[in-house]
Amino acid sequence: MSDEDLRAALAGLRVRIPESVQDADALRAEVRAADAALGERLRAAAAQRHAVVRRDRKGAAR
Repeated sequence: MSDEDLRAALAGLRVRIPESVQDADALRAEVRAADAALGERLRAAAAQRHAVVRRDRKGAAR
């Protein structure tokens, strides 16, 4: 998911009280999608940081 898609998903979230079962289901799906996108971005950033640290440690050991 691109930064733009993630921002759009997060911007679309708002606090609201579901008015029906269908509305609650839609809200739940929105929250899950935003959570999954955020988790994906956080994992990717952590992996990138980890790779940089490993690379830096290898370079320092030489």
